[in-house]
Amino acid sequence: MNFLHPILERSQAVFIDMEAMFSNPAARLHDVKQRLESKGHTVAVLKEGQIPTIKIDNIVYEAIPHAIHGRVPIHGVRLIPKPLF
Repeated sequence: MNFLHPILERSQAVFIDMEAMFSNPAARLHDVKQRLESKGHTVAVLKEGQIPTIKIDNIVYEAIPHAIHGRVPIHGVRLIPKPLF
């Protein structure tokens, strides 16, 4: 499955849960940036949009909206390192 959809590779991904379910892209990006900065990380937004590209502590990530389904669905953002090429 990872050969067909490499974006599903989660071995190095980080999941950040959000307070609001189904928030719009701007609010979601603001929440991620605020949470990371409150933990002492330096965050720079390189590209906005549906799937923003952000730089956290000199590592570039794509912030992909994601939900974990269980008894209670948890909505958030999965940070996947972006390839350098």
